[in-house]
Amino acid sequence: YGGGGASAGNRHAQAYGNCCIGHFHRDGTASIPRLDRAVCHMSGCGCSLDMDYNSTHIGTLGQSHGWLYGIKTKSGKVFVQHATRIDGKWIVPTDF
Repeated sequence: YGGGGASAGNRHAQAYGNCCIGHFHRDGTASIPRLDRAVCHMSGCGCSLDMDYNSTHIGTLGQSHGWLYGIKTKSGKVFVQHATRIDGKWIVPTDF
């Protein structure tokens, strides 16, 4: 749905409801005002962030490494965590 950019998480939540976007290059969460509070979880990436082709794009300053993981309860509730790389170390929250 509609590529990347600063509003991609909001657009995905609007179109799909609760969802996750992989290889987004930017770690974060976006939610939109709806009765069911749709949330889109956005993952960082695993590739090099220092690409020549995007060195002139200011939006690349927000890029990060990372991935998403989580659990689904027996009742169907989903909880998503964000693993991200900070100062050369992986930060992986483990408390659900």
